[in-house]
Amino acid sequence: IQIKKYIKLYTSNNSIDIKKIINRSNFKNKIYSGRARKVREFTVNINTNIVTLYSEKSSSGKYELLKFEENNKYKRKYIKYYLENLNEDKLEEINENHSGNLLKRVLQIEIPDYNKDHVVKKVVKEWENIQQEIKELEKEIEKTDKEIDQMVYNLYDLTDEEIEIVEENID
Repeated sequence: IQIKKYIKLYTSNNSIDIKKIINRSNFKNKIYSGRARKVREFTVNINTNIVTLYSEKSSSGKYELLKFEENNKYKRKYIKYYLENLNEDKLEEINENHSGNLLKRVLQIEIPDYNKDHVVKKVVKEWENIQQEIKELEKEIEKTDKEIDQMVYNLYDLTDEEIEIVEENID
């Protein structure tokens, strides 16, 4: 499940680019000054009200791109969820349609309906609810798998030693 489903469901074509978002901020720091040009997967860290954007390097590691202040907790989460869930096609589109080095390209990325607090809040809450449901389902699946394993062990009347051997070979 991708967040873009919820963004499409609740947002309009009204977008604002990251440059405008950070220009409104009381605190902003454009950190990256290198020559890399290709936008890759994002990592977004949130520390209190400071949002830090990172982009993957072609080798290992990440480029720290910029930091800015965002006082609205839903907007902080929204930009994090949006950027961290950009798929390969969207990243390729960004690289093809935007110019400049890595930071300049990132500053041109448009965030849908970022100025509409009610939309941002709705998308964030929906995304977090679905993520919680996924976690609960994964726990239920894990529990059911263990119950099935135990039934099979009982069916074949396995000893504790035999069960240990089986489980070591499964993992």
